[in-house]
Amino acid sequence: MGRKRCWTTVSLQRGITDIQLFIADGMVGLQGAIERNYPQAKFQRCWVHLERNLYGYVRKADRGDVVGEFKEIRKAKDLPRGPSKAQ
Repeated sequence: MGRKRCWTTVSLQRGITDIQLFIADGMVGLQGAIERNYPQAKFQRCWVHLERNLYGYVRKADRGDVVGEFKEIRKAKDLPRGPSKAQ
């Protein structure tokens, strides 16, 4: 059974007919597969996985500050307030 057919079959067997949002990690190819199979759905990267990914790009000495600012931005009520949280 092809991957596309597998996704569709599993969804239909479980009674899922109208998927609007996927929240997942950053696994290579996952977002593209979701977009191809469920074009109406939005994709959002999981906050936990996104935060953990930050550690790989920041020096150990700066991790506390950067992740702290990320958490403040994440808590913002809307997009315009996000950047001001980190300043």
